[in-house]
Amino acid sequence: MGVQRQFLEDAAGELKTPLAGLRTQAELALSQQRPPHHYREALEAVCDDGRRITQLLGDLLTLARADDGQVRLQSESLDLAQLVVDAVIAMLPLATAQ
Repeated sequence: MGVQRQFLEDAAGELKTPLAGLRTQAELALSQQRPPHHYREALEAVCDDGRRITQLLGDLLTLARADDGQVRLQSESLDLAQLVVDAVIAMLPLATAQ
């Protein structure tokens, strides 16, 4: 598989996760009458997923510009343990959805 094709598949996968979370939160909130605080929690989760999607799209645009030579990227360290914790927290609503 080509590098570009692999990148596109990875990017699509990265976008599917927050989109699925966004949709799940909205569907759960709409599925039955709930107390007001449940709607607030659902809206906060939708906002968080929306921010994540916006960040991913911004990152993709930056990579496209770097590939085109418009910007130069700098490498930085990444805390993989924190990345895993963040991923688990982000997926918790999907894992516990009824």
